[in-house]
Amino acid sequence: MKKNILFAVILFCSVSVFAQDFSATVRNAVSKIIPKNASLVQVELPVDSETNSASEFTVFLKDVIEVALSDCGKEIFDLKADQQSELFLAQLSDSGVYDMSSSDWAKRQFPEGVIYSSFIEKDNKVSVYFSYKQFAGNTKKTSVEFSTKNLPGLNYKPANYELAKSINEDFVRNIPKPDYLITAAMLDSEDNLVNMLYPNDIVKFMISVEKDSYIAILCIDANGDKNWLPVAYNFIRAGEVRTFPDLKDTVFKVVDGVYGAEQILIYASTSEKGLPEQTSTGKYAKNDIQKITRGITALKQSSAENYETSVFKITYTVME
Repeated sequence: MKKNILFAVILFCSVSVFAQDFSATVRNAVSKIIPKNASLVQVELPVDSETNSASEFTVFLKDVIEVALSDCGKEIFDLKADQQSELFLAQLSDSGVYDMSSSDWAKRQFPEGVIYSSFIEKDNKVSVYFSYKQFAGNTKKTSVEFSTKNLPGLNYKPANYELAKSINEDFVRNIPKPDYLITAAMLDSEDNLVNMLYPNDIVKFMISVEKDSYIAILCIDANGDKNWLPVAYNFIRAGEVRTFPDLKDTVFKVVDGVYGAEQILIYASTSEKGLPEQTSTGKYAKNDIQKITRGITALKQSSAENYETSVFKITYTVME
């Protein structure tokens, strides 16, 4: 019994030492890339770089980053989104789709920039990459590397790692360069921007497009099941912000017992003929994204009508 207690004390001490060392490393990293005069900083959810999704390590790393920012004298931007979500407007403004005056930004107490981070685990080492993007300025980057041997059993990969990696690679390899801009965000039931969910959570999507468009929304869940989400009115005017689901008495709900990275693909076209046929349900198979997208390409080349198409991907993770 005494041996077990002694082992637990030693383990706790080693974990505490690791946490302190890692926290100090992260604090040094973020202090190098965030300007001294930046007082308000937004922290995006860290993601696994191979799948662009969250994992158990994500939660730990985000907490460490936020503590590091506080230690550096920074305030953390707490976003409570609504139909005029600050981050969503920032993306629209940055793209030129939506215009906000400087006085409007000041009233909203908008952050000076956002810190993004991604990580990859290989051969018992984890590399973490940080970038700080100013809303009115350039981007700075840095990275740290550390051993996992003292890290308490955290998973770096999503529960469905192989599937998530395959889908992410298919998207990067097979989705053509968009003809025009789509901006989209996922909100929870309290209108907060999210990309990490739990079973039975209710979500909705805010979508805006650069040109008048027809849209379709495909969900690939953590089990690899493909489902086209129901849309009542699929036409969006340029610069308009629409929220989905737009069907009365319909909600988008996270399925219980399905964990890992999931994907939302938002297809947009200036003509309904440019949308994929919404019949490709069933299990996801390698290169399915290519098959769906190829249908758009074939129609575009053979049709006498001149129209443009684009695809936007939202990756999120369902945690246990």
